[in-house]
Amino acid sequence: MSQLSRKGAVAFSLIEILVAIAIIGVLATLAVTWLGASSAKSKEVKCLNNLKQLSAATQLYCAENMGALPLRGSTPYNSPPWYQPLVSYVSANMKNGSQIAIENAGIKTFQCPAYKPPPARDVTYAPDVKCANLSMISITQPSKKIWLVTSTDSYSVNSSGLQRINFPHKRRAGVLFFDGHTELLTQAELSTIASFAFNPTTP
Repeated sequence: MSQLSRKGAVAFSLIEILVAIAIIGVLATLAVTWLGASSAKSKEVKCLNNLKQLSAATQLYCAENMGALPLRGSTPYNSPPWYQPLVSYVSANMKNGSQIAIENAGIKTFQCPAYKPPPARDVTYAPDVKCANLSMISITQPSKKIWLVTSTDSYSVNSSGLQRINFPHKRRAGVLFFDGHTELLTQAELSTIASFAFNPTTP
């Protein structure tokens, strides 16, 4: 009888171990899922914070340049790019001898943390191309007009081609409006407002 009890106790202990292993596996899966969601949320917050910093930098630049926005020239591909005039306002610097490269950690403010850019595209935010050569005062309904958006191309975006816009936050793009507020919008949501939001002087 005592031998049977001992055998039963051993078998029960093995079942307990297997159950415990299974529970640990489930908990580990839940922890990984939670950590992934937490990391994604952290990147969303960081991206929107970057855009808010760039909004403040834009406002300061405009205040010191008679309202002119930092997107100049006949095309958005002209040098210097839109972000060069803003680097000093976010405690960053351009690399010596370059009009397009930002030094070291300073680049982080100009990068969405959820998107790894190609080597030639370190900056992952882009302005509305129709803002070139405009002043801040000419922007109508600034709470509804887009200044910057997460992008695969740092030069510019526009309403007729949203292919340059990147949607790294659960298929949503980080968007900065001229009044300084930010949003995360899906491609469908951007498409709905694009013809108006990317036309800065439309009443």
